[in-house]
Amino acid sequence: MKTNRIQQPTVAPAFPFPGRGTGGAAVFAFLFLLLLSACSGRGKDSTGERIITVTMEPQRYFTEAIAGDKFTVRSMVPKGSSPETYDPTPQQLVSLGESEAYLRIGYIGFERSWMDRLMNNTPHIQVFDTSKGFSSDFSRTLT
Repeated sequence: MKTNRIQQPTVAPAFPFPGRGTGGAAVFAFLFLLLLSACSGRGKDSTGERIITVTMEPQRYFTEAIAGDKFTVRSMVPKGSSPETYDPTPQQLVSLGESEAYLRIGYIGFERSWMDRLMNNTPHIQVFDTSKGFSSDFSRTLT
């Protein structure tokens, strides 16, 4: 008994992977080097400045006064925006990756909803909680 076999045409993959076709190793090496170069230079922007990111503008003012010209200080919540409801822009999320450290205020709306996501995307950043050591019950300190 003779069976009919349907021959399916062989199609070369659109993207050459290592070990498949010619040039795959070169493409893999290029992608690896691109990834490696993207991961270097953390904490500095394209001009070589060291960067610290803070949550909001008043905090940026004090941080700049302390850091002087050793760091560039960026604020996540821009002047005039509410830190309770603000959502960062995609550009801010990218620029956060250039920071060495993040100074958080404590437990305001922006930080409650975004800190876990921000830190998962930028695990190299040191986070300093500037509310540590302060009591949330201010009535006891005023009496």
